[in-house]
Amino acid sequence: MSLRLHRWLGQRIARDLFTRPPGSLPALDGIRGFACAAIVFFHATVFSGVFLARDPDVWLRALRFLGNAMWTGVDIFFVLSGFLIGRILIRDLLRSGRVGWRRFYLRRSFRIFPAYYFVLSVILFVLARFDLANYGGYLAFTGAGSWEHVRDGAWANYLYVSNYIAPTRANVMTWGWSLCVEEHFYLLLPTALALIFRARSKGLRAALLVALALLPVAARALAYATRSGGERSFYYYSHSRFDQLLVGVVVAYLYVVYREPFERLAMRRGFAIGAIGLACIAAVWTWGGLLGAGVFAVVWQFLVLGVGVALVVVNGIFGVGPLSRFFASRVWFPLARVSYGMYLVHPVVIFGCIPWLKRVWIGSAPVRPSHVLVLYACAMAISFALASLLFLLLERPLLDVGARLGGRASSRRAGGE
Repeated sequence: MSLRLHRWLGQRIARDLFTRPPGSLPALDGIRGFACAAIVFFHATVFSGVFLARDPDVWLRALRFLGNAMWTGVDIFFVLSGFLIGRILIRDLLRSGRVGWRRFYLRRSFRIFPAYYFVLSVILFVLARFDLANYGGYLAFTGAGSWEHVRDGAWANYLYVSNYIAPTRANVMTWGWSLCVEEHFYLLLPTALALIFRARSKGLRAALLVALALLPVAARALAYATRSGGERSFYYYSHSRFDQLLVGVVVAYLYVVYREPFERLAMRRGFAIGAIGLACIAAVWTWGGLLGAGVFAVVWQFLVLGVGVALVVVNGIFGVGPLSRFFASRVWFPLARVSYGMYLVHPVVIFGCIPWLKRVWIGSAPVRPSHVLVLYACAMAISFALASLLFLLLERPLLDVGARLGGRASSRRAGGE
């Protein structure tokens, strides 16, 4: 019995964590895996005190630069989500003339809600309630006065509105703001696309999508004009962050509707497309950042970053050049496969590791680059293990249920969309 169980577990792990579903785009797995690793690195630098260290040496300054750059991992997820979800909906509209509402929302619900509500409830009613895994340290970091204070405000997390209601203070899952943005996007996009597809002209539809993507830029410009860039709460608001998701939808539209000319362009100009994309990302890493208050940081950097990531995605979709081959490597796939679970659990893991690592670091000694790298390595390894268990025991079985209820024969493809 034990041998059979081990064999079954081995087959399950190999199938669900290390085998790409048919029809997937390998380079997008690599981009997703990189985004996941970037987010964990950013939070490791923030929570370890890199940005608070006085008189940093050259290595600590380098870590600050990298940490300030890696906040863009969330934005990479936004562009990928826009492309993958847009591709599904646009194909439905072209094939049948309507959105498959039932299938879409069933699959999204079984993909997103179970893991989110499970992790949120464990954090709130176990880790925060009984101060396990140093979660009290995290609550103190956010300015929470007590567990009751956090509990009373947790309804915003459960209803996916925490990005508008206290996104950074006394919030049991502050990092859930980006999941709120995506959920709001999933609710609105099918209706928006159904309306846009009432236009008969392909070019007009594309123009309307581009115009829609510019509306969040206008929202940020208004925030900049009225608050002079001093108030950055707009960073968390859905209506001012949809442009990166919509840039991904524009790429999906070109990919589905203009597939052959789009592919010819990508094959001919693949190197230039990838280079321009990297240049856009590098510009944001150099002149942008979360703490910037100028017009570029407030109004433009998110669009520039979204366009840059989208160009890298285009490069990866058609497998052009060394950048695409790098992201298409099989080593990225397991990380991409459990990236959602890793995003949910990694801040808890980081704060759980900090007390133990502080003892290793001899009390309250000044933070050093080696400390941050050890914390990052521990956070990646433990978060991957926990996220893998979450995927195997909860996410994967419910993906199958969602695929069956949604009328899809293949549940293996469901894991990648």
